[in-house]
Amino acid sequence: MDEQGWARRSLERALQRAILLVCLVWNLLMPVVIVVGDHRDATPAIVVAVLHVLVAAGMLGALLGRVPPTLPVLAPFVVAAADWVLAASADGVLALASAWTWDFALIASAFLLGRLGTVVCLAATVGMPTVLLLSHPGWPISLIVAVTVTPAAILLVAKVALRALRAFAAGIDETAQEAEASVAEAAASEAARRATSENARTLHDTAVNTLGAIAAGGAAVRDADEVRRRCASDVEALESVMRGDDAAPRGWSLPGSLPGHPLLVTRRGPGDDELEYVAASVPLGTREAIARATLELLQNVERHSGARAAAIEVTVDGAALEVTVSDEGSGFDGRLRPGHGLAESVVGRLADAGVRVAIDSEPGRGTRVTMTCPLGADGGAADTAVDDVDRAVEAIRRRAGLSWSFGVVAVGVLLRLADDPVAPSGTTAMLAIVLVLTLLVVGLARFRPAVPVLIALSVLVAPAAFLLGYAGTDFGTADVGLWQALGPSVPLVLLLMLSRQTRPFALGCAALVVTVVVTAGAAMVAGGQGLMGLAIVVVGGAVPVLIGVAWFLFYRGLTTIGRRAHAESLEVSAMRRDSVMREAVDVSRARWRAAGLSASLDVLRGLAIGRLDPGSSGVQQLCGREEAYLRQLMLLDPATIRLGAWYARMLREAHSRRVRVSIRGGGLDVDEASADLLGGFLVEIAQWSGPGASLVVGVFEVEGLPRVTVVGPASDLARARPAFAAGAGWNIGSTEFGEQALLEIVRSRSHDEESGSRWDSTRV
Repeated sequence: MDEQGWARRSLERALQRAILLVCLVWNLLMPVVIVVGDHRDATPAIVVAVLHVLVAAGMLGALLGRVPPTLPVLAPFVVAAADWVLAASADGVLALASAWTWDFALIASAFLLGRLGTVVCLAATVGMPTVLLLSHPGWPISLIVAVTVTPAAILLVAKVALRALRAFAAGIDETAQEAEASVAEAAASEAARRATSENARTLHDTAVNTLGAIAAGGAAVRDADEVRRRCASDVEALESVMRGDDAAPRGWSLPGSLPGHPLLVTRRGPGDDELEYVAASVPLGTREAIARATLELLQNVERHSGARAAAIEVTVDGAALEVTVSDEGSGFDGRLRPGHGLAESVVGRLADAGVRVAIDSEPGRGTRVTMTCPLGADGGAADTAVDDVDRAVEAIRRRAGLSWSFGVVAVGVLLRLADDPVAPSGTTAMLAIVLVLTLLVVGLARFRPAVPVLIALSVLVAPAAFLLGYAGTDFGTADVGLWQALGPSVPLVLLLMLSRQTRPFALGCAALVVTVVVTAGAAMVAGGQGLMGLAIVVVGGAVPVLIGVAWFLFYRGLTTIGRRAHAESLEVSAMRRDSVMREAVDVSRARWRAAGLSASLDVLRGLAIGRLDPGSSGVQQLCGREEAYLRQLMLLDPATIRLGAWYARMLREAHSRRVRVSIRGGGLDVDEASADLLGGFLVEIAQWSGPGASLVVGVFEVEGLPRVTVVGPASDLARARPAFAAGAGWNIGSTEFGEQALLEIVRSRSHDEESGSRWDSTRV
């Protein structure tokens, strides 16, 4: 089992990709900054520029999955130190760019390296200030303090944000896993029920019909060769049921005739080879159900209609496959007896496989049965799954965006406290408007009329936050290394939260870029700062734009990766579900092995090899008893997966002792331990009962708890009662009514309350 669910994996992958992409682009920009910046010496500058290119190459390798991300994430710390050493002034563009190389390295470590990232960030609180003090002893103490505080601030925000996001994603995964478990359990129960139903239908279509026909005598036993052939075929069918063979066809195999019978069958429409083109749209179990139902319909025509011919017509269009079996025989009134004949062997079988059945018949006018199977019916389910993924991803996006917004403000406040919290500053004003905007989005985004207003405010706040942050550096002339350039990224991230459309985000980016360009031109020309002033503004503006684009890609990637990861999880879930379903089917097959079909098999084998004479009254009576026993087995509710095998054992014991048993389970099942306890006792009751006895077994739910009752001869039940091994919260009591007695086995409510569980039940 995966340690992480699809939501958690999607979050981690999208986050890693976005952060690595930001670091990649930034390290590609740094050589340009170094070339135009105020560095100490040209030769070391070239070396540092090359180092940035190598770091960018490592980031690209990590993005492509060619190298582990650890080394590419740690490498920027080295080049950041080289950038600081290379910078000639604390107020130059290289100092500003070096600060952001440092910050991006801290962000990548804190978010991507786990415990190693924690150690690295804590070590950086000492390491980088030491580098600055040794290489630039005359630089402002406020910059040294900021460099010391920043790692701890970023680490704190990262840990808080990651914990919240991972917990939220884990909650989504837990919900999905619970739903998966419920679906798997339901699928297992349904698979077991279908397997049991199909085996019961196989018994009906083969041994039960054959034994019943022989028991009735008359024309059915006149052709001895046909009786032997049919009995031999039924022996194979019963042995297949007992072995649990999977008889599902690999391709289409609609019957074109009725072997051994003179019925003339004509077929119109696509043949089996042509039907292979639609095979991918029809599950194997559905094909098997249609093929078996078609054969059963032909057998019904031969047995009951009096017609000499039948027709099979197959049609396929883009939406459905139709198979129609028709005859011009005696027909009937169209009414079906529940649990018997066509109602079970055709309608019930096809309903289990998701196939619609329409029966058109009138006395004297023949019968027409149409089976309709939808093609490509999983599209709606797939669309629903995608919608569920998108809703979950949207919730993660909202949490992530708000975590970033509050995190930027929190780090900014910590840096202001470490610098000069009292003095008025444009940086303080920038943090204030960003915080107010975030709070407005939190409070009003749920109201649809407020969203356009919030979008407009966000577009306006982005350039305003940039200008206020720039003003906090005295317009690029003082404390440039302390410029909190992340502030304008907050309204861009909020725009992505407020609208799934790209246009609002693009408008916000455009407003910010225009502001940066105009400000850079003003700094170079009107401010008299020349190329250096332009470079400072461009670097300060590039940070929020780059972060905004990274968030855009993170959001898009989260959706794409989320759908892919969810699809992977569905594949794993499908494999697990198939395994559980196979186990459940094996349990259902155990019912038939426990039923002891050997007596019926012996009778059919004797008839097949000619040892038994189908015309003998004694043989006919024997066939009648075996038919009645098999019909009793078929009446067991397929939903009683665990108790069903024990019911079958009880019936086997009762059949061998000529004891009549009636089981009324109501579609209820119990947990495995309870099934073993109750089932074993029911078998004991059958073993203690004398020939000719009659037992009635009932399983009911009373006030949310199961109750098992057995009515039978008082003397037999009294002998069997000591065999009941009380346990698992079950208690037994009895009441006598003359020669009859009632045993009641009841689940204790106090047992469920003490164990903190509820009895495991299944109801169809």
